[in-house]
Amino acid sequence: KDPLKWTVTARSIRFAGESGPMGADGLNASGSLLLPSRDQALTVPFQASAVRAVGLPQETAALLVNPRLSGTVVLANGVTRLDNARLVTTKLDVRGNGQMQPSGHATASVDASIARFDVPQLGPITGRAVAHIAIVPGRNPAVSGNFEGRALGLTNASAAEFLGGNPSMRGNFVLGSNGVIAVSGVNFASPNLHFTNAAGSYDPAGGHFTLNANGNSRQYGPVSIVASGTSTAPTATIRMPKPDFGFGITNLVAEVRPAQGGGVFVTANGNSPEGDLDARMIVLFGEGSSFFPFFPLRG
Repeated sequence: KDPLKWTVTARSIRFAGESGPMGADGLNASGSLLLPSRDQALTVPFQASAVRAVGLPQETAALLVNPRLSGTVVLANGVTRLDNARLVTTKLDVRGNGQMQPSGHATASVDASIARFDVPQLGPITGRAVAHIAIVPGRNPAVSGNFEGRALGLTNASAAEFLGGNPSMRGNFVLGSNGVIAVSGVNFASPNLHFTNAAGSYDPAGGHFTLNANGNSRQYGPVSIVASGTSTAPTATIRMPKPDFGFGITNLVAEVRPAQGGGVFVTANGNSPEGDLDARMIVLFGEGSSFFPFFPLRG
């Protein structure tokens, strides 16, 4: 049998979203419909494109410019499959497969890569994530997988100096039922700084994060970090057994708290050949500011 051809166009399409209408402008979709026979399932190859996505958060919308979606929907024995799905935008390339049972149970696998994305206060990055998704009716989706990424350049001069070059990262992630992303087994590497088996979490809704990491600095030796907060108001406890800093400093414990007017307030305590160490300072973020300076003051 010859397939049935179909085409759908729409100047705009909208759906009700939690924060208002969402949808797409300039929608074009087309495909074919292969009617089932005794030994063949109902098959619907398709391709769709839009000029822009509408009603999405700014960070998400930036990833979905000029979206193009293609794949094949297959219906057989009550099971709906999506084969060879692919979403391509100016920044993303996402491939995947999935299926849904008559009961509403569904599974999917997704492989997403981003060629370049500009992160404020950091610079452009590239990355990839592979995720496995399971959906049970009446429950939030269970999502888990792994990720890898690296910086293509660092626009923050102080961060570039501290890290010694472009960093890379890889690890595992789980999306919780509350929307919080938890990561584990994270390895971070740059010329000057390495962390292994770090763990943390990030809440996209409020920007809150947690971090627990142990690693080694080429200049300052072993370092451990326990941190939380947001990117603009972080808190942290940093421990460095033998940082030296040119003064023979040992057993350093630094407490980082948000500073009024921006930046962070750092208090540090430790030991030195001259006696106990007590240091305090405000570190401002921005071009020309120090990223991780300590100037010891003997108390």
